[in-house]
Amino acid sequence: MNNTELEDNMDLPTVLVTDDVGRALSCYVEHSLQLKEGSYAVLLPVDTPVCFFAWLNEDDEEPVLIEDEVEIGAIYPLAKAVLEEQNLTLHWSAFTLTVSGDVPEVEEEDDYGYEPEDANGTSHEAFQLLAEFFHEDQEYAVCAPLDPFLILARMEQGQPQILEPEELERIQPILEEYLAGQLNIDKLEDDFDEEE
Repeated sequence: MNNTELEDNMDLPTVLVTDDVGRALSCYVEHSLQLKEGSYAVLLPVDTPVCFFAWLNEDDEEPVLIEDEVEIGAIYPLAKAVLEEQNLTLHWSAFTLTVSGDVPEVEEEDDYGYEPEDANGTSHEAFQLLAEFFHEDQEYAVCAPLDPFLILARMEQGQPQILEPEELERIQPILEEYLAGQLNIDKLEDDFDEEE
């Protein structure tokens, strides 16, 4: 996160999101929305989300997103040490790896222009390369997505609750339309009620 983004977010409230195994992620409340069914929020991590990529074969032009937690655990200590050389601290946070510290400004030549797909077939547009390293003769990269890493949550007594898949599927399109400025709040509530 660059200094401008940090200054823009300093006045936003923060909440702590936890996952099923107790890992935590501090997030800014970017947007909040009150619907008849409840209160929802769009959260943005305070620290910079990152992910690992690997070139599985020498002939591969594009790396593959590493999602296996066993493999992530194996390379995590080395990645942490490499990032510490850049005064960045790697964290295994809830829902994503993150780094804290002074992440450098995005330079055009540092961006990966490919659109790799994860196991779910989700395509990502571009990443900022933060570090490269080798582990057991395998080349890895630590990258930060250039698109915001947003989390949708239901707010209950001021605490975020991650949406179950069914609720996420129902509410995500409505929130996306609202955030894009395509709907006013009255129409948003009407649409939500119609889906129930």
